[in-house]
Amino acid sequence: MGAGEKLERYGRFTIVRPEPQAMGARKLKESVWNRADAVFSGDTEEEGPGRWKFSGNVPETWPMSYGPARYNGRFMSFRHVGVFPEQAAHWDWVNGKVRSELERVPDRPLKILNLFGYTGLASLLPAAEGAQVTHVDASKKAIGYARENQALSGLDNLPIRWICEDASKFVAREVRRGNTYDGIILDPPKYGRGPKGEVWDLYTSLPGMLRDLRQLLTEDSLFMILTAYAIRSSFVAIHELMAETLSQQGGLLESGELVEQPMIEKHQGAVKQITSHSNPIVKEIKGLVAQRKHRNQSGLFVAEGLKLATDALEAGWNVRYLAIGPEARNNPAAQKAAANAKARGALILEVSTAVMSAMTRKDNPQTVVGVYEQKILSAQDIDPTSGVLWVALDRVRDPGNLGTIIRTVDAVGGSGVVLVSDCTDPFAVEAVRATMGSLFHVPLAKMTKEEFKTFAAKWPGTVAATHLKGAVDYRTPDYSEPVLLVMGNEQKGLEDDMAAACSTLIRIPQTGQADSLNLAVATGVALYEIRRNHLEL
Repeated sequence: MGAGEKLERYGRFTIVRPEPQAMGARKLKESVWNRADAVFSGDTEEEGPGRWKFSGNVPETWPMSYGPARYNGRFMSFRHVGVFPEQAAHWDWVNGKVRSELERVPDRPLKILNLFGYTGLASLLPAAEGAQVTHVDASKKAIGYARENQALSGLDNLPIRWICEDASKFVAREVRRGNTYDGIILDPPKYGRGPKGEVWDLYTSLPGMLRDLRQLLTEDSLFMILTAYAIRSSFVAIHELMAETLSQQGGLLESGELVEQPMIEKHQGAVKQITSHSNPIVKEIKGLVAQRKHRNQSGLFVAEGLKLATDALEAGWNVRYLAIGPEARNNPAAQKAAANAKARGALILEVSTAVMSAMTRKDNPQTVVGVYEQKILSAQDIDPTSGVLWVALDRVRDPGNLGTIIRTVDAVGGSGVVLVSDCTDPFAVEAVRATMGSLFHVPLAKMTKEEFKTFAAKWPGTVAATHLKGAVDYRTPDYSEPVLLVMGNEQKGLEDDMAAACSTLIRIPQTGQADSLNLAVATGVALYEIRRNHLEL
């Protein structure tokens, strides 16, 4: 933060938004701020008008995750991005309350009311722990986003009621019906309107709503959480209002400022011990290992083993978690990796052997596991003149082949790999393992077939492809730099329309009975020929 703005990371994108309370100087270099993917400019008030300005090819939505919840970030009006990360402290606290209560009384139907629920994370997370959640928001669009996030999370079977209605009317009707809840969450705006034009004003509407909500709490209720943004009153005034309203309820009343700290300050030195397989972070890592959908939605991936964890950290990749099993805790290299990860904002997980085995592949148990943010380029991000050799892979299916090719590109000093159409996931555990750490040094890009054809048409050097119709021995071309080498699918090879986008079609001669070479082998043979005059012992 600084100079009236805040720089934030949401998934794989960094954004800049106005922040009137960021009164000090910026701590990061201007070059870091200038690399932001999106900047909101306009009124400095929390709900003030303005507009987004984007740098490069930024999508309308992008995947993120928190624990078991998967959701879409989106650039919305009035500077919002579909999530309020400062609420994470409340999400974790509520989940802990739900988990503890259901462990104490497993059969209790724990009911939670989430008012002004927005896009639903505060509803999805306790529901995933076993609570029955009623989610209320006056915006039909927000309810739609919340349902979309539920589907993205694979939590469609959870008992969540999604209700589009004015919150005050809903609460009053619940009081008349005699319904009660074990926990209530409300995050009201300063000002708003209901679906039928109902007016909400925090100063005049909140006292009456709190009186009604008091009647909705069960005798042994667990909590009520109220957050209020962008108001002139201090938290002391809200505290007094809550104390007056809930004076007969009993329990503990706490209040204070809700602050979103810079990630490094928040997590530096943070170590969490985990022994349960049902821990949300363990479930998240298992999902990243097992399913491409989870990796795509979160923008994260898993690297198993101390070598890969160390390579990623030394290459400067953003790290989210570093899990260390008991067998590695006294290993100097593992200790160094943990210190490095902590200093860069990661949460260090000290896990049991059983938990580590549950998170990793059974055929390849590890003692160190890292979770990192993915890096993927688009066609617009690639400057052909700044490199010497790129490899484009069309519909490669085998993660071992892909990982080996990435490793070979690294070995010959190549500039990067382009994945065209529906390729296997480069961030699958098997592919990451096969790169032997080269993933962290070789840029990756993704393109559709049409995007690639346009990209290849503008390529300033040689565009060569291996193809059955190739009439040129692979050792013959000049391969003027920069070179773009195009390789096809393992079974079907390169499609004709892709071959037509290339300037040179080459073949690798064979004399034995084999009908073809393995894709990774063929790519390696071609790469070493292309780079023959540049490699020395």
